[in-house]
Amino acid sequence: MRANTRRNSSKRGGASTKEADPLPQLRAVKAGAGFDLRVTWQDGSAETVDIAPVINSYRVFAPLRRNRALFRRVRLGDQGASVVWTDAIDMDAVTIARLARLTRHARMNASTFKLFLSHNRLTLDGAATAIGVSRRNIAYYASGKKPVPREVALACLGYTQALKAA
Repeated sequence: MRANTRRNSSKRGGASTKEADPLPQLRAVKAGAGFDLRVTWQDGSAETVDIAPVINSYRVFAPLRRNRALFRRVRLGDQGASVVWTDAIDMDAVTIARLARLTRHARMNASTFKLFLSHNRLTLDGAATAIGVSRRNIAYYASGKKPVPREVALACLGYTQALKAA
């Protein structure tokens, strides 16, 4: 049985080095709300992953968009390297791991939103201008009256990263 690894090569000082990174492997998967998957990785860690960005972007996943019962039939593929819905519809664990990182960074509640505002010294008006949403919605997110949408959380992350890079 072949080890599940990918090779990364980088050049340092003209020499090429190769190191093996283990490919992500799944131990269990279950459909959640929306296009969320509750996954358990081979190391035993578990998390909910929003796979909507991929499901909503490619034609191959159209049957899953139209049929929630089909989406709920998700199961593990061979050796935990993928999840499978039908013989023609699957998603590899590498994509799910990438989406898991995005999901972790895209979650924000009122407390973390207020931390974002104070860390970046933004007023409600300043945040509205920086993120591109109304001042009223910024106030709702900061007070917890409305949940912080994923797009806004990602915009906050991008704003913070842009400031670090400047």
